[in-house]
Amino acid sequence: MQFVDPMSFEEALEKLGSQSVAGSTLTSAEWADIPVGLRDNAFFSATIEDVRLLQSSKDFIDDFLANRVTTLDNGQSILDAGSRQQFVKEMQDFCMTHGIGPLDPDQAGTMQDITSQTRLSLIFNTKTQQAYSYGWWKQGMDPDILDEFPAQRFIRIQDVKVPRIPHQLNEGVVKLKTDLPFWLSMNDPAFGGFGVPWGPWGFNSGMGEQDEDRDTAEQLGLIKPGEKPQPIVEDVNHMLQASTEGLDDDMLTHLRATFGDQVEFDDNAVKWKGNTNANQDNSTPRRDDDASDDLTRRIGSDVRAIFEAFRSRDNGEPLSPEDSISAGAAISAVASGRKPLYHEAWGTPASSDLIRRLWDILPSGIKAILGDGHLYVYNPEAVQAVIAANPDAYPGYSLFDKIRQSVITDTDGDLLGYGAPTRFFPGRVKVEIIDPSGIPVFGFYTARTNANHFGAERALDFTQAYGEDYSYEIFR
Repeated sequence: MQFVDPMSFEEALEKLGSQSVAGSTLTSAEWADIPVGLRDNAFFSATIEDVRLLQSSKDFIDDFLANRVTTLDNGQSILDAGSRQQFVKEMQDFCMTHGIGPLDPDQAGTMQDITSQTRLSLIFNTKTQQAYSYGWWKQGMDPDILDEFPAQRFIRIQDVKVPRIPHQLNEGVVKLKTDLPFWLSMNDPAFGGFGVPWGPWGFNSGMGEQDEDRDTAEQLGLIKPGEKPQPIVEDVNHMLQASTEGLDDDMLTHLRATFGDQVEFDDNAVKWKGNTNANQDNSTPRRDDDASDDLTRRIGSDVRAIFEAFRSRDNGEPLSPEDSISAGAAISAVASGRKPLYHEAWGTPASSDLIRRLWDILPSGIKAILGDGHLYVYNPEAVQAVIAANPDAYPGYSLFDKIRQSVITDTDGDLLGYGAPTRFFPGRVKVEIIDPSGIPVFGFYTARTNANHFGAERALDFTQAYGEDYSYEIFR
């Protein structure tokens, strides 16, 4: 277990937070043709159009850069996202759960396979390096730092099989940090670069940079004694913005065809419509209503209809009215933050179409995962609050793994909002939720001391979902 004293790299978080998730089937070479102002502000991976996977990757890396932690009861803190190895495992689990993998079986395990350790490691390395490199560059433009260390040396930090010729020719060269033409030339998209004056200097380039002080810069004739170098942050921002202006008709048509409603056009400029803040989640076309009561009722009725249609169509056996009603109430309660988790084992007929329809109606931030016939819909913040109260009771590698393990061991009662970790304990009582006509529609077990409180809470789930008065009854 790794304990930490967290410290965020704010400039790196700024870079990642400014990027919008952009899914497309473009290859690396095709992405290189996209204007740098769009490309540098996009979180993407070549040929990946699944924005859910990209958003999950971005969220993990955001946690990693921010050193976000969970505080244990003893006051110590453990990293939420601590390593590349953890990133690879969580993204592989995500892909397996959501049926994401190579279309061509011959590509399994290769760089073309998004589930391979090689590809996922490359994503993690590239995205973290991009954020860190921007952060170091931005810090290097601080006037005081720039005055003391006005230059940097272009160095090789790792051997590669096929070095880029411009990099070989300029290895060891020292230039001012403000020499924009030189640093852009070392990151030229023409030979696989990213088109910005900071690293990384292309995929697997093996190149880096090293600060050089004023004495070295003066000895090389790069700066005069007493001369004050001027930061170029605004110049670079203008350069990136200008690259999205004045686009010809062919490029505009290409952008519209490739990204659809992910981009918007304003006069001669084009920009992402997606999130511009790392805390936003635009990974799916989620619906957020202004009124929480309205949202709760819409989700309740929509989920009820989805489950009834799903069962009738996929295996010919309609879901019972009680089960569809309880699913709607529970999932709407998760969406509104009243209940941490909904779980049900639907068996093999459960399909990816079911999960897609749920994604369409759930608000941003609510997770829905289907795996091995089990459906999980959960509110990460609410789940984390329950786990933080008793972390030893929830072993697991990631938040979802903790949920899944609690389901397997039948200790998920607190996550489900039942007021007791398990139904198997002495002195338990059963609580039934009663509809307005007096018919029981749902039941759960809890501790006798908690029965009234959680009976009222779960009855309120139904009342808010359907706008009718549900009650509860305790069987002692």
